[in-house]
Amino acid sequence: MAFNHNAGPNGSIAQMPPGGSPLEMESGIAGAQKGPGGRRRLFVWVSIGLLILVVLGGIRIGTLTTTTNDQLTIRIGDQQSATLDLRQSFPVSKYFLGTNVFPKQNSDSLDNVGTGFMVYNQQVVQTLKEMNIKLLRYPGGTWGEQHILSNGQGTGQQQKPSNQLADFTQMMKDTDTEGMLQVHLAGPVTNKFTQGQEPQGVPHDSDGLATYASNWVDYMNNPHSQMRSGSRQQDPFHPVTFWNVGNEPDLTKNPATGKPYSVTEYANSFIQFSIKMHQNDPTIKVFGPEISQYYGVGAGPFDAGGHAWMDEFLRVVGDFEKQNCGTGKKYPYQLLDGVSFHRYPFTLNHQNPGLLLSSTDEWNYLLPGLREQIKRFTGSDLPIALTEINTNPTPNPNQLPSQAALWWGDTMGTLLNQQINNVTYFSTSGVNNPHPLIGADGKMTVMGRTTELFGKLQLYGQQPGEVVPLAIQGNPVGAYATIDSSHKTLGLFFVNKSAQQQTVQIDPVGNILSFGPWHSQKVTLAPYSMVVLTMHRSSAQTEAVSYTPKDDGTADDLTTVNCGAGANGTPC
Repeated sequence: MAFNHNAGPNGSIAQMPPGGSPLEMESGIAGAQKGPGGRRRLFVWVSIGLLILVVLGGIRIGTLTTTTNDQLTIRIGDQQSATLDLRQSFPVSKYFLGTNVFPKQNSDSLDNVGTGFMVYNQQVVQTLKEMNIKLLRYPGGTWGEQHILSNGQGTGQQQKPSNQLADFTQMMKDTDTEGMLQVHLAGPVTNKFTQGQEPQGVPHDSDGLATYASNWVDYMNNPHSQMRSGSRQQDPFHPVTFWNVGNEPDLTKNPATGKPYSVTEYANSFIQFSIKMHQNDPTIKVFGPEISQYYGVGAGPFDAGGHAWMDEFLRVVGDFEKQNCGTGKKYPYQLLDGVSFHRYPFTLNHQNPGLLLSSTDEWNYLLPGLREQIKRFTGSDLPIALTEINTNPTPNPNQLPSQAALWWGDTMGTLLNQQINNVTYFSTSGVNNPHPLIGADGKMTVMGRTTELFGKLQLYGQQPGEVVPLAIQGNPVGAYATIDSSHKTLGLFFVNKSAQQQTVQIDPVGNILSFGPWHSQKVTLAPYSMVVLTMHRSSAQTEAVSYTPKDDGTADDLTTVNCGAGANGTPC
């Protein structure tokens, strides 16, 4: 029985007519309560209402999850938590990971004095691939200034001339890497057998040496070069993109004066070299000034006249380019394609090796200032290459290999965040002090294992990976992130520089009722260890690769475990 809840004139509740209220009659609700047709209409109305609620609710939940479903919170021990926003990223340089390699063992230089000293075999090839090395700098260090690379044109007592340029080409082909080739700057070198000056027939001034360097560009990058005739017709071919003019000109004598180069002298020589080298291949990238150290804007090193090498070099070359280079100008190509230098943070053997692990933060101060300086002098955001790097230029007997390995891992992460274009470690093997990647026995050292571990990040694939900036306190644990180009696989790299075990908690931000593509993960970092964690979108499966370098330099294999449901391995 239906009742009218509206009070009548006398304030009482009146009985409703049998057919229901007029409103119910109009809407058909009363009819729905009476017959099959009405019930169907009621079902339709209810279904429509529920659908609207579901859609509105879905929009609300979707809004809450999609705005944060590519964000993760990372908390390391007692360090302040940080948010990793996967929507904010920048590409990894295609040739970020590199190393210095040297002339092949027992090969002769053009001057017949500098015998090659790097063992080069299939084991070395495989090891470089395992480390994910993508760039080889050659011939590496001062050797290329003390001697001149042979090119298959022997003199003196050579019965079968060496071709160290062809050796390098074959090395690049075998390892599937790009090359960075250093041309000779220091001037003529005496041939051991003939006592004549090499290279023969080349004027021993800057212009003559620049022409000689341009011939190297032609030989390496032009398959139809006249230098590839006769016995060299079948030489291997692999073009070289990156080039350096000399090695550490701040420590090199100018052949024209017999005195150390001034910045201006080198800058003018660099301009000559780069012009002639670009004329034989306008696509090459010539980097400079290739100095032995860099301490910051205006901080040196300095030449004999008190000029800061980096500052003055950029000014001289930048001024020349502004007047002479570009569309419609004398030279249609850029002469300085990138800025390069070397860095050995500990130059004195008595320095406290314990300070090494805190030195990686210097890059966060050096590089932003350098970038601003480059743009101010050249008008361009040129790429930066760190073409030699190690802890020390000479061995430090107080420095443990484990400390060097942790420093190297943290340094690579920091340089990746700072968008360095190329990093070529010094050295691969052959120069075994202080810390090579490959030992005299042909096996990886702790530095090699650290490089291999770092290569497990999402650096390269069909497309280069991307760096995800992570603003987090770097001590005692350094943390770095990369993601593949499809944004489906996330790599996290942790370096525990402390003697205490550290715990990392990773959680998705803002996911409701477990909605969202990323899952929570807990990671345990052993003292003085490094871990690469690989997470997958829409999957709880996670892999962890860990490495703890030993004080005695023994390089154990990396340890890999699968995390996720049912996993109880270390570190996850």
